[in-house]
Amino acid sequence: MSSYPYFQEIINEMDARPEADPVGILEETISPLVDVCKEIDEWIGQHFKDEPPWYEKFIHQLARFDIDLSPVWREAAEHFNS
Repeated sequence: MSSYPYFQEIINEMDARPEADPVGILEETISPLVDVCKEIDEWIGQHFKDEPPWYEKFIHQLARFDIDLSPVWREAAEHFNS
C-alpha cells in the first residue's frame, strides 16, 4: 500500500510525529476523504435515476469506512416513490 501516494503521506506523517497517536493521525488524514465520499454519494443519490454500473462497488467501499447512508436511501426512496 505504501506505493500509493496517499498512503505514503500517512506513513510520512507518522514518521514525522512519532509522539502522536497513529490512530489520531489516521483519523485526521482519512476523515476529509470519507467526508468527500459521503458528499459524492449524496449527490449521486439526488441526481441519478438509474444507478451507474460502478455505484454498487462505490457503496461497498464507503461501507468499509462505516458511513451512515440511511439519509441517502430515505431521500432516494422518497424521490423514486413520488
